[in-house]
Amino acid sequence: MGSSSVSNSIVVSGSNSLWDNGGGPLTLGESGGSVDPDNNLLVISGNGIVTNIGSIEIGRNDAASGYSYLNKISITGGGKLYSTNYVYIGYPAGGPPRCYSNSVEVSGTQSFWNANGGEVRVGFGSQGWVTNNWLKVEEGGIVTNAGTITVGFVNARSAVENKLIVTNGGLLCSTGSCYIGYVRNTGTAGYSADSNTAVIVGGAYGDSIMNLGNTDINIGVI
Repeated sequence: MGSSSVSNSIVVSGSNSLWDNGGGPLTLGESGGSVDPDNNLLVISGNGIVTNIGSIEIGRNDAASGYSYLNKISITGGGKLYSTNYVYIGYPAGGPPRCYSNSVEVSGTQSFWNANGGEVRVGFGSQGWVTNNWLKVEEGGIVTNAGTITVGFVNARSAVENKLIVTNGGLLCSTGSCYIGYVRNTGTAGYSADSNTAVIVGGAYGDSIMNLGNTDINIGVI
């Protein structure tokens, strides 16, 4: 990890690789000044395991005006993540932000994330423009026990072109509601929650399943 909020990474890879965080939080690529957090990565691959990790914040920006972009969690090749609290990826807490192209990817047979009821947010800010953020579960990957899932959230302005994708045998299970492109406050001309999508498509790895229990899915809410 570097000393700035740009291009920091944690990589846990290989069948004998285990990181037990002891229940503590993870903050990766945090900024409160003039440098916008971008390209900060948590990578778990090749049967590596990250366990007993509390809240996760990647790409948090507390500046009064700033960006957060290209921050990512990648779980592939049998990697496993066990988190115990909320997970926020791409988080400009000030405003007005631009928050774009932040993502979570869980891909491949035996690739697994147990969120233990924690809220999952990918791309969200207090006010501004939140676009092209995504959560993808594919090729036999599994995300289970997620709480409320939000992909592309902003209190005021625009949340557009955000995506939730479950494809080619992916499995996503949540105990809370799901929001894709959500603008909380209304009443101002020019606000937008357009072109947000949810895609659930099977493939060579089998059926793709998104199970939200008895809760609802909301796409393009303003």
